Amino acid sequence: MAEYFEGFFHCKYMIYKVNFAKNLIDIKQR
Repeated sequence: MAEYFEGFFHCKYMIYKVNFAKNLIDIKQR
C-alpha cells in the first residue's frame, strides 16, 4: 500500500513540475 501512494505522489509531483515549467515559459514568451 505504501508503494502505491509513493508512486501516486511521485506522478503528481512530476505533473506539477511540468506545469510549473510550462507556466514559466509562457511568462517569458509574453
